[in-house]
Order: sequence, then C-alpha cells, then structure tokens
Amino acid sequence: MSEKLAELINEYFDKDNYIIQTDTVENKEKLAVVYASSHNIYSPENEDGFIKCIVKKDNYEWFKTRIPFASKHIFIRDVSRRFYSFGINNNLNNLEKIAEFLKPELEGYKIITIGSSAGGTAAIMLGNLLNAEYVFAFSPIIRSYREDYPKDKIEEDLKNNKIFDITSTVEKMQTPIFYMYPAQSDFDVYTVNLIKNCQNIRFLPIECSVHGIPVNKRILRAIIGLNKKELEKTYKYNFDDSVNEYTFAKENWGLKMYFARVFDYVRKYPLFIFKKEFYNIMFKKEGKK
Repeated sequence: MSEKLAELINEYFDKDNYIIQTDTVENKEKLAVVYASSHNIYSPENEDGFIKCIVKKDNYEWFKTRIPFASKHIFIRDVSRRFYSFGINNNLNNLEKIAEFLKPELEGYKIITIGSSAGGTAAIMLGNLLNAEYVFAFSPIIRSYREDYPKDKIEEDLKNNKIFDITSTVEKMQTPIFYMYPAQSDFDVYTVNLIKNCQNIRFLPIECSVHGIPVNKRILRAIIGLNKKELEKTYKYNFDDSVNEYTFAKENWGLKMYFARVFDYVRKYPLFIFKKEFYNIMFKKEGKK
C-alpha cells in the first residue's frame, strides 16, 4: 500500500462510512437490511481507485440493488479493505461495535444482512451479532488463507491484518445463511468445504468461476426479492452440485426470465450467438440437484 493511499484511508476513517435510510411508504414491511460492501468498493487498490470511487463517487455497494420489501436500509463500507477487522471508522472499529451502534436503529425491525466476498464475511458476522432473520452471503470469505499458500504471502497478510478464520462462528450459528458461490472457483470450493456440514446453511452453487456474485443483476434482484419460504425452495442444491445460471432462471421463474437473461448476455456480447457455448446454454435442460 502506498503512503498516499494510507493517508486517504486514515482521513476517511474519521468519516462515518455508513448511510441509514428509512422508507416512509406505508405498506412496506417492518424490515431492516444491512448491506456490507466488499473490497471491490474501490478498484484498483491504489490512490487513483480510491479517489475515483470513494472521494468522488462516495460509493457504497448495493445502493441501487436493495431488497424491495424492506423499510430501512443501512449501508456500510470498509475503506481499509481489511475484512472489517478494523470496522468502518475510528469509533466503530470492529464488528461488535458496529452491531452495538446499529441495535437502536434496528429495534422493532426484522433484520436481514447481505454482502459478497469480504462483505459476505461481514454480513455473516453481523447477522450472528444482530440475530438476523437470515443472511445473504455471496462468495463469503470464511478463512482468508489456505494451508498451501506461500509462506511469504501469509506473512504479508499477517503484517497487514488480513488473516482471519470465522469457521467456528459459522459452525455455531443458528441464523440461516443463504450461501451462493461460483462452483468453478477453486478458492470458493475450498471455502465451502470448511463449512459444508453446517445445518444452518442453504447452498446455491452456480456454474461459474468468477468470485463474488456469480449471477447477473436481473437474477440477483429476483433472488433478493424472494421471501424466506421462497428462498428455502430456491436454495435447494447440494454443496457439491451446481446449476447453470440460465437453467436456474428457467426453473425458478419460467421461460420469460430465461429468455430475458439470455438477451442480457447477447446484448452485452453480440457475437456470443455465433459460438457453440450459446447453444449449449439454450438447450441445456436440467441443472444438477
């Protein structure tokens, strides 16, 4: 980390790094959602990335992708990109303090927490501390390292306070976790194997290799718009199986969603229709269950 980036991070740790918004629409459920930003809150991880995303845009993830039936929305971010180990600012400098700060704001509300990658880690921990109804975790980091990592990499992460392991917390949790991950990502598969026997986790492995949220925004919005009973039916896959995103869309929302998802891809990659993979997707009938 450059000296200038460190200065910017220290400067922003004097700021709130949270936003609390209440929806005044009368028919909204008494439900609050805590949205935890991932390390992708700014990219690249340098001075230019920080200035562009944090200083100029004041970026928070999930701000435009909210759970539609919630009446309170709380957005948090860790500008230090250290898995919320130092919280979000100088006063709320760990997850326990964040939870205590939020409890008065959340009194009388049902609670959902949501995040991907490092934000998924925070969502799990805050979901546990706040006794949430359930947690949405997309490719969460359960352990920040693997045993086969180079020694110098582990030493560097230790130096930067990026080493942690929340396996024991997840194993003891009662809060349901709706856990989506890319089934072709070695690190995510490794992570899942750490907690695959936890009874409170509902797995949804997507045939994808990209760490983070392995479905597009159309499907993501449809998923987070489901209620708990619907989610129980949707997250129905075994941890060692996987489902194609397009097949998943068709199985859960029908042909209209299926073709809408295909259209999203073709619009972004027009030449895709000339590739064999396009027809493999179009005519693939079943995902694994």
